Amino acid sequence: MKRVFSLLLILCVALSLFAAGASQVAIAPVEREIVLASPRDIVPGAQDFFFASSIVQVWEPLIAVDDQWRPAPGLAERWQMSEDGTEWTLRLRQGVRFHDGEPFNADAVLANFRRYAAVNPGQSRFYSFSLARFYPGFQLIEKVDEYTVRLSFDRPSPAILYSMTSFGSPMFSPNSFDDTTGSFVGIPAATGPFRIVEQVSDQYSILERFGDYWGEPALAHRIRIRVIPEATTRVSALRAGEIMGVLDLGAMPPVLARQLLRDNRFGYSKAPNSIIHYLSLNATAFPFNDVRMRRAVSLALDRRLIADQFYGGFVSPAAHLLNHSSPFYVAMEPHHDPTEARRLAREVLGNRRHATTFIVPAPFTQRYPYTEKAEYVQSVLADLGIDVDIRMIEWGAYREAQRTGNYGAGMQIQGLPNGEPLSIFTSFMRSTGGQNRDMSLGFNSPEADRLIAEAERELDMSRRAELYAALQRLAATEFPVVPIINDANLLVYNREITGFGAKVYGVTLSSTRWR
Repeated sequence: MKRVFSLLLILCVALSLFAAGASQVAIAPVEREIVLASPRDIVPGAQDFFFASSIVQVWEPLIAVDDQWRPAPGLAERWQMSEDGTEWTLRLRQGVRFHDGEPFNADAVLANFRRYAAVNPGQSRFYSFSLARFYPGFQLIEKVDEYTVRLSFDRPSPAILYSMTSFGSPMFSPNSFDDTTGSFVGIPAATGPFRIVEQVSDQYSILERFGDYWGEPALAHRIRIRVIPEATTRVSALRAGEIMGVLDLGAMPPVLARQLLRDNRFGYSKAPNSIIHYLSLNATAFPFNDVRMRRAVSLALDRRLIADQFYGGFVSPAAHLLNHSSPFYVAMEPHHDPTEARRLAREVLGNRRHATTFIVPAPFTQRYPYTEKAEYVQSVLADLGIDVDIRMIEWGAYREAQRTGNYGAGMQIQGLPNGEPLSIFTSFMRSTGGQNRDMSLGFNSPEADRLIAEAERELDMSRRAELYAALQRLAATEFPVVPIINDANLLVYNREITGFGAKVYGVTLSSTRWR
């Protein structure tokens, strides 16, 4: 009997210990989600060609970039160009799976290129995707074997790897889109360290760590990204601890950043980014159809004052339209000479004054100090004899005014969709270029047309770089647009998180975690 009692006692103790252990497992703390905020919806959803910005690290391109924005291994590990430059063979990374479990292989790449052709052009709030623009002369893509594809072009394409970086070759699971229309079917599966588990347009999106990621796994289990358009509301949310940081281009105006950084709870990270801010001038009409007036405007702008006073010294003056993050960028110092600017303006205007409209996209005022900058430009133009009426208008109306030429000057940004600048030069500087036409820039330079045509044919990349340099020098004297600053990616965060660092485009999101 005693033996039985002893056994029962041992069993009760064992069960109680097991129950205690189970209880401990049940109440183990679940990792809190990290809440961040952006001024615009960076996961806009199925109507967007990319569904989400590359910032959120959900999808990945075939070709990645290194710190200098040169092509680097991504989902394609290595590549080879044919002797005549018309074929590129890509060897794909093995052991990669999409978020839905499907393997990444040559068939998946071919399916994505069929999507590129079906959704052409692909509309996006980030960068519109055009097969002709990103892959000029593209003819076909073939499967060589399970992990090798070959791209063929009707012309030498030595710079195609630059075009395929970043937004140039997003890869999604073939199950994520309709094979005929290319439209997304629900939330797409891709290959990045995060997957999207919930998305409500213009409100929030939720990312979760993808456990089967082929590379270094994300450190945070769950990240929520709220959409907070108002800059002051983002600041208030940071101060209240409702969000841990801000991300996206222009997420934290420099003046507000300096105010926040007086509080030692907050830190910041800064990196040069891929955005240039510029003035567009309607050169289809007087007086900006005269290059002397465009030069006068450029000479009159004190870019260093703009950088220091309106951007807190976080940005740098720009001399031409190619952003400083491009691997083909040529550094030049913009000139500031108000006396010469007034002389040139008098040559064009004589003793008359000219009245025109200065349009500013209203949504940008929540990301950049465009109100203050517009008032400064207004005063500069007045000194040249041009009286401008500043009009803050919505983006659709802004683009329509540019398209119809119903404006004098405008202020906006241009980024780099990938590492190949030829699309930028073609769009702004070719006489038939898309932005040249759609913004009523009226830029017509036989020399620019010649340089662009030669660059398109040039097989040698060093010679092509020389042609790109010549186009930058031309842009700095003929002014298809008047550049103002090269922007910087400025992020502010609560020190409760760590690993939150700025990149040229985006943030080190996969390295972000609770401290």
